[in-house]
Amino acid sequence: MVKEATGIVLKSISYSESSLISRIYTKEFGKISVMARGAKKAKGGKAGMLEPMNIVELQINLNESRDLQILREISIIQNLSHIRSNIQKLAVGLVMVEILDKTTQANDQSEILYRLIQKSLITLDHNSNNHLTLLLFYHLQFSKYSGFNPIQDQCHQCNDLLTEANLHSQNGYLYCKNCNYNDGIYLSNDNLSLLKLLSSTHINDLQSIEINSKTVQVLEKYLIQFMVFHLQGMHNIKSLNFLNEVAFA
Repeated sequence: MVKEATGIVLKSISYSESSLISRIYTKEFGKISVMARGAKKAKGGKAGMLEPMNIVELQINLNESRDLQILREISIIQNLSHIRSNIQKLAVGLVMVEILDKTTQANDQSEILYRLIQKSLITLDHNSNNHLTLLLFYHLQFSKYSGFNPIQDQCHQCNDLLTEANLHSQNGYLYCKNCNYNDGIYLSNDNLSLLKLLSSTHINDLQSIEINSKTVQVLEKYLIQFMVFHLQGMHNIKSLNFLNEVAFA
């Protein structure tokens, strides 16, 4: 059955001398894998369209009994050229799509996750700075939409209001000073307030939030570790190494 879809390219790998297998997160079907026959041919190939982060329209031969669908046609809606010309933006974008790829199951459709990744990539491409703040926003929203809220108002043990906190290294929850095990990531009151501000700010208004580089590193470390505890697949996000090299070196 021929179906049309809109999607974000997550990853493409070579298959034979001329073909590619690509994973694409679609609005209509969730994450699917497609075979792009002849994609690497010099004339008429589609390899450039199947680069990670591209926002594409595609036509596929859909067979729900198969894990691999056949790609018939593809066109780029947006190729996000500004991301590819800025190494830090590139690193941020690759982290975004790899998290989506590694933590979602095939054919598990979520329109809200699709809107999040699409809007985040378009914002990353259009805005000249604040891309690390955008990444923090993405982590927060992705976690919440996946069912795990990194913003906790109360201590996991005693339920007291949190004014500062430590992430417990064994269970991934926040503890207050009195219940502090001193073995996890520390968040100050300012850190907690920034997380709440980021969570309640619309993506179009993130430019108004200024966060110094040291605080960005603390919040990024916390959010990644929280996601590792609560989202299956987060322990092996290889693009984080690239991000750390170009953004936090």
